[in-house]
Amino acid sequence: EDFLRWKNIHTHTRKKNDERHLGKNIVCMAGLGRRMKGIDDAPKALMDISDQPMYAYVASQFPSHNVELITTQEIAQLLSNKGLSPPALTLPKQTSNQLETIRESTQYLSEQDGFFLSSCDAYGDFDDQKFADFLTSEKPDAVIFTFKPSLMQNKLAGHHTHVSVSGNRATEVHIKSKTSDEDLGLCGYFWVRDGHIFENMDDINDDTYELCADHAFKAFIKQRHKIFHYLVDENIHLGTPEEFLEYRFWINHFNKLELGK
Repeated sequence: EDFLRWKNIHTHTRKKNDERHLGKNIVCMAGLGRRMKGIDDAPKALMDISDQPMYAYVASQFPSHNVELITTQEIAQLLSNKGLSPPALTLPKQTSNQLETIRESTQYLSEQDGFFLSSCDAYGDFDDQKFADFLTSEKPDAVIFTFKPSLMQNKLAGHHTHVSVSGNRATEVHIKSKTSDEDLGLCGYFWVRDGHIFENMDDINDDTYELCADHAFKAFIKQRHKIFHYLVDENIHLGTPEEFLEYRFWINHFNKLELGK
């Protein structure tokens, strides 16, 4: 079962179309990813996958050929040292959480429209044309990408954010919890029609969990914005050492099989 799943993921990766473009992809990477220190000294965003830094590899899996980075001075310097493209926005210091990164980037984000908002460690397998048709027909203010939790993920529901839905509409976001077996998992990447939506986030707080982008979209629903969800065929997350090592193992395995043909 694992073999077939990873084979499908690898096949989808190879078949990506370089001409697909459904909006700019803005990648937030203003943290260092300390959980990954046991396997690499580099910041998480710059760890190697298939001879690319993680952020570039992950960004290439989105239907966008215009990638812009939000990061810190430290990571911006590392990008420069490696001869990589500079970030669109450099924050003066490392942020303590993802929501702080977004808050510090409000002016920049408010100038954007029709864009993906993502991180360096997660992407989804979905049909680009069907998603484009979805945007055209539904005209959402923003889209939360969702996935169907596995049996194991259902048992660990307290570790994941979930989304209650009604048809295509996202009705509520549950941070690190779920209220129904019908709730879907929140992938952690989004699509936004107009960046001005991020200008009203001052009252978002949470004394229980670390603040993240999930909190912003939870607030947007309460503010009665038109927030829809889009179910991906496969959600790929590389944010923990176990996930990263498993992903790299299988991708390298199938790359070697191809070279041996």
